[in-house]
Amino acid sequence: MEYSPVPTWEEYEIAKRNGIKKCTVDQRINVYGWTVKDAISKPLFVSLKKLYAKQWELAQQNGISYDTFFSRIKRYNWNPDDAATTPVLSPIECTKRAHSKTDIITPSQYRIALNNGIGKRTVRTRVFVLKWEIERAITTPPNIKHRAKKEAI
Repeated sequence: MEYSPVPTWEEYEIAKRNGIKKCTVDQRINVYGWTVKDAISKPLFVSLKKLYAKQWELAQQNGISYDTFFSRIKRYNWNPDDAATTPVLSPIECTKRAHSKTDIITPSQYRIALNNGIGKRTVRTRVFVLKWEIERAITTPPNIKHRAKKEAI
C-alpha cells in the first residue's frame, strides 16, 4: 500500500499565502490524489464573473443578460469579447433565421402543389420526412383511395 505524500509546514505556509486553507490542501492530496505541488499552488475556484469581469461589464452595457452571456461562453464556446458585444436576437429574428434554413420550399411551389390538390402539410411531409425531391412532392397527386369516406357516416 502506498501512502499519500504529506506536505511540510513550509508548504502549508506557501498554500496560505496563495489563499488556500490547510484543510483544502489535505483534501486535495488525500481525497483527489493531487500532488503536493499542485495542491498548494493551484488557485481555488474563480467565478466566471470575476474571470470575465471586463467583458461582463461590457455585456451589461449592451443589454445582454447574465444567462445569455455565460451560456455563450460555457455552452457554445464563444470568445468572451464576442459574447459581450454580439446583440441578442429578437424572437422574430430567431424565427426568421430558423425558417430560412428549413424553409426550402418557395411560396410559388406551394401554389403549384395547391393547384394539384396537395396540401401544404403533405408537401412538407413528403420533402422533410419522406425525403422526396421537391418537384416530385408538388406534382404527384395524393392517394385519395385510402381516405375515410365521409358519405358512409
